[in-house]
Amino acid sequence: MAESTIALLGTLRELHTVLPGYDLRRLEALVATKKPDMLCVEIDRADWESDDLERSPIESREVLAALARSSEITLVPIGGGGRSWSDNGVAPPRRGVLATLRRRLSAWLDSMTVGLMRLAGRPEAVNSPLVEHFCGILCELQVALADGEARRVWTARNQELLDAVIWIVRRDPGRRVLVALDCRRKHWLRRKLRSVPDVKIADFWKF
Repeated sequence: MAESTIALLGTLRELHTVLPGYDLRRLEALVATKKPDMLCVEIDRADWESDDLERSPIESREVLAALARSSEITLVPIGGGGRSWSDNGVAPPRRGVLATLRRRLSAWLDSMTVGLMRLAGRPEAVNSPLVEHFCGILCELQVALADGEARRVWTARNQELLDAVIWIVRRDPGRRVLVALDCRRKHWLRRKLRSVPDVKIADFWKF
C-alpha cells in the first residue's frame, strides 16, 4: 500500500474571531497554500451531505467547507465537533468525591488552555510542538478530573476522529491528507497515528 502523508492543523473555534494573528482569513490562507489532496474537517457526514452546517464549528462552516467547494481540495467529514470551544472540551465533573473542587480545577485548566492559545496568538506558535505538548498536558489533567462518563465521551470522540482518518487513508492511499481539528485533540491523535502502518506524520509547516 502506498504511504499516505498526514499533517495536523489545530483550530480554535470562536477564538479565531478574537486572535488577529490567527483569524479565519489566516486559517483559510494556510490551508489553501498547502493544497492537500484531502482535507479532514470536523463536520458530521449527514450535515455535509445535506448542506446543513449550522451545528459545525465556525472554522468548518465559514471557511473550510467553502474553501473545499471552491477548489480542487476534497473535503472529508470526520464527525461533528460541536459549535463552540466549550462544546468540544472535556465535560466538567458533576458528581463524585470533591466534585465542586474538581469542577473549579477543571475550569481553571480550561482557562489556562485558552490563555495559552491567546499567548501563542499566531498559527506558527499555536501549531508548534511546544504549545501542542503543553496543551496536551492541560487536557490530560482535565480528563483525570472528569467523571467516568465524561472521560468515555472524550475518548470516544477522539477514537471517532482517528477511525475516520484511518478509513480515508486506507480507502485512498498515497495522498497528502490535512486534518484540521480542535487543537486540544492534536496531541492524542498524533500519538495514535504514529503507530498506523503506511502513514507518515508530517510537520504542518513542512507538509
